[in-house]
Amino acid sequence: MDYLRQVRRGIDYIEARLDADIDLADVARHAGL
Repeated sequence: MDYLRQVRRGIDYIEARLDADIDLADVARHAGL
């Protein structure tokens, strides 16, 4: 289930920054991948 938690954190990060340019590496870092 840890994988699903990481995916959820990545989605939350993206949703919080919908108006900004998002670097995929930042999403992965925030999700703990």
